Amino acid sequence: MSDETTPPPNPISYPVPPTNPGPIPPPGGSRPVLDQAEISAGSVMAILVYAINFVLPLFWIVPLIMRNNRFSLYHAKQGLTMFLIGVIACAILGGLTAATLGLGACFAVPVMGLIGVAGFVLNIFGLVYAITGQVKPLPIIGVWGERWFANIDVKPRGV
Repeated sequence: MSDETTPPPNPISYPVPPTNPGPIPPPGGSRPVLDQAEISAGSVMAILVYAINFVLPLFWIVPLIMRNNRFSLYHAKQGLTMFLIGVIACAILGGLTAATLGLGACFAVPVMGLIGVAGFVLNIFGLVYAITGQVKPLPIIGVWGERWFANIDVKPRGV
C-alpha cells in the first residue's frame, strides 16, 4: 500500500527567477547584449550613421567596414537596411514608370515622396536609439536587417 502522507509529484515545475538576471538577450539572439562600456565606445559612430545620413546616405559604410564595436556595427547594419530598402523601392517604382511609358509616374512620384518621408522618420528613430544607447531595430524594417546581416559580426582583435 502507498503512504498517503506524501503528496503526489507535481508534473509542472516552475523555474525560480534569479535575483539579479543581468542582461537578457532578445528572442532569437540576433541583437547583441552589450555592456555600457561598449555602448559608450561605439556611440559616436552609431550616432554618425544616422546624423550624416540626412546629407550623405552612405556613412553606414565606415562602421560596417571597421567592425570593431558591436554597438556601432548594429546601427550600421540598420542604416544599410534602410538604404537598401529605399533603393529597391525606388528601383521598382522607376521600373513601373518606365514599363508604363511614363504613365506610372502618376503613382510613382507620390509614393517616392512617401518613401522619402518614411526614410526621414526612420532615420530620426535610429538617431534617437543611437543617442540613448539602445540596441533596438528600426520600426517595421529593422527586423529584416537583423535577419539579412546576422552573419556580419565584429572583426576579431588583431585582424
